[in-house]
Amino acid sequence: MTARPALINGEPGVVAWGANGKLLGVMACTVVDGRIVEILSVSDRERLASMGLPAHPGQA
Repeated sequence: MTARPALINGEPGVVAWGANGKLLGVMACTVVDGRIVEILSVSDRERLASMGLPAHPGQA
C-alpha cells in the first residue's frame, strides 16, 4: 500500500493505493482551532472515480 497526503475539498487528508496501483480510498480531516473534529473516509469505487483524485505516484 502507498499513502500520500493530499488536500481533499480544501481539507488535509490522505489518498491510499494498493500494491497493484489501484485507488483504495481517501480520508479527509476537518480541522477546527488546530484539532481534528471530523474524519471522512471514502472507499466506494464509484465515488472515488468521480472525485478526480491523483493517479498512483509511480504511474504516468
